[in-house]
Amino acid sequence: MVRLTGENRQKLVGSPFANYFTDPERAASGVRTTLERGVVQNYELVLKSKSGGEMQVSFNAAVFRDTASRVSGIFAAARDIGAQKSLEKELREQQAYNRGLIEFQYRRADDHRFARNPHRRQPPDVRDNRAAIGPS
Repeated sequence: MVRLTGENRQKLVGSPFANYFTDPERAASGVRTTLERGVVQNYELVLKSKSGGEMQVSFNAAVFRDTASRVSGIFAAARDIGAQKSLEKELREQQAYNRGLIEFQYRRADDHRFARNPHRRQPPDVRDNRAAIGPS
């Protein structure tokens, strides 16, 4: 968190965790979930840095306990996932583009087959009747 926020360790320790995120309520919810379940993994948040920048992070946390099994605190780590999110977005865009190309080619091939054989899309019994009646 020191490196990601730009704040020094002394300021971070004991300060309200939620204040370092763009959505303090979601960050507080992550802390509550950690206390309830004992652990949180891959909880996505947007971190605010001291300089005003924002960074998508994956937050992982676990409670630590004293010898009497009472919760003494939470150990948390956040890692920058901005590059990962950017790649995921690019992949989704490429998949949508490729899907569009495939659908276009399929429609085009289907239209081409229909143009060569206009009664192709009609039920088989209609084709059979036309063949028996002869050309119109």
